[in-house]
Amino acid sequence: MSWSKLSRPDPSVGSIQIAHVSEEDVGYYQCIVASEYGTAMSNVIQLVVGVVDDFTDGENVVQYTATEYDHFKLPCNAPRSIPAADYFWSLNSSTKDVLIQLDARLQIDQQGHVYMCNSTATFV
Repeated sequence: MSWSKLSRPDPSVGSIQIAHVSEEDVGYYQCIVASEYGTAMSNVIQLVVGVVDDFTDGENVVQYTATEYDHFKLPCNAPRSIPAADYFWSLNSSTKDVLIQLDARLQIDQQGHVYMCNSTATFV
């Protein structure tokens, strides 16, 4: 019995264990069993390593100015994420962080940018 990744055999017996999985291990794997009576192969298994990198802009506060009753976009410089991430925004008030509720006026796109239609002086 052997395991192969991209046609490179691995002499593991029965199952394969990868210590300290890294992005180098990403790929398609298949178990191959061979004897004098023939060869059998498992279904192909895809290994994906989950990743969420850190935000690169650190703790820097960036100030944006919106005009009341105008459309506005807050950009999200989202880090790399595998699998794709879900995006949430929170409002950091003086007393606590409040998760922003989406509605017809406030939306988040697939890149994490938040869009406000008809921005107003009060947000929450």
